Amino acid sequence: MTEGCWGNLESTNPPVTFPAWKSFSTGMNPGKLGIFGHIQLENGKLIVCNSTTAKNNTEIWDHMSAVGKRVAVIGVPITYPPKPVNGIMVSGPFSVGHNYTYPSELEKTLEKKYNYDPFPEEFLLSEEKDIEVLIRNVKSKFDFLDDVVEKDYDLVCSVIFETDTAQHFLWRTKGLKKFWKVIDRRLNGLVTFIDNNPEYNLIMCSDHGFHGMKGALYLNEWLRKKGYLKLKGKFKWIHVLSKMGITSNFLYSMARRLRLLKILRKTFSPETLRKIGKTLPTKNKMILDQGIGSIIDMDRSRAFFVEGGIYIKNQRDKTKILKELSRLEDKDGIRYLDIKDKTDEYWGDYVDAAPDILVWSKYYSLRGHVSFEKRKELVSSAEEDKWVATHQKHGIFLAYGADIKKGKRVDAHIYDIAPTVLSMYGLKKSKEMDGEVIESIF
Repeated sequence: MTEGCWGNLESTNPPVTFPAWKSFSTGMNPGKLGIFGHIQLENGKLIVCNSTTAKNNTEIWDHMSAVGKRVAVIGVPITYPPKPVNGIMVSGPFSVGHNYTYPSELEKTLEKKYNYDPFPEEFLLSEEKDIEVLIRNVKSKFDFLDDVVEKDYDLVCSVIFETDTAQHFLWRTKGLKKFWKVIDRRLNGLVTFIDNNPEYNLIMCSDHGFHGMKGALYLNEWLRKKGYLKLKGKFKWIHVLSKMGITSNFLYSMARRLRLLKILRKTFSPETLRKIGKTLPTKNKMILDQGIGSIIDMDRSRAFFVEGGIYIKNQRDKTKILKELSRLEDKDGIRYLDIKDKTDEYWGDYVDAAPDILVWSKYYSLRGHVSFEKRKELVSSAEEDKWVATHQKHGIFLAYGADIKKGKRVDAHIYDIAPTVLSMYGLKKSKEMDGEVIESIF
């Protein structure tokens, strides 16, 4: 910060992982990309998104590859399946199966030499044990990154996604502080590399920020109680599994105890395991938001929530839901929801495909879980799904190197990163990009 430029980086609204990272890499808003969350509605079905979901998918590394620049893209979310670039691509977390690298033979090298795991551990059971798992993952990724930056690449783009996982679950713990100290030590190596190689510059940013939260609002439960959301008959059979104690938590603990996790993850893709896990009941008698696609009755439902927004079938219901949501207060009398119409936040050819209402909160994590039992909408996150922190709209932006001004505060938007990076290589932004070059850092 003292030797470079720094400031807040405004994310997409809502600030959720998939559209934010695609906006980072393309310089476009979600309305031009056609991607609005981890799960979205397409052709009447809820799908889990991947890199092929984006309608416009020309990213920083594609522009650079087209003019002969060599690139290394490592761990960026929603880059699976990987695509050919002039260099290498290692897909990031979520929707990651086997064959997650380009070229394909790189996968064996990563696993054999670096013990590389593209899919961060998500079922956190105890602070110290899980921090050690995350630290091992981070170490392997920095080991690989350190070797990559020594090679002949024009651009290296690497995402350490374990920070997101750790902060959701372990906010304000000693374990989280230990985790960040490990990252800071490894970042020091990159800064030293930049100091010794003045032809390179370093940009650091996050797709969103983080903050602690009061609890969680289960919006699909709210919609279900209001009569907007209807479930399939199979929901009752999953409830039976729950009563028998066959839950995702139980099966995961058993697999971990019997040391079957590695075998399962080599046999099945992480996405397949994730899909199974999310469809199973939790110990708290719920179906998680990423499993609701299999239990929502799409024909009978008039509205449902997915990460970041609510899809609504008719205008009359939309008007009513907007009014009811805007009146929601917590026990402290705080109206805690930030509600926007999709046309107020997005623009482009694919706005119509977005959720009709965009919903976010500064105080609560908004979840799409469905419960087997009648319950209050607001619940303690620590008791229900272990989340104690969630995303906020502003993340970090830092720039450092021989071409960067010193000690200057510069705030920017996530759309600005792609055109700014391209400008550093003498490339102009494409006409589709919504961001601008952050001229004031140079």
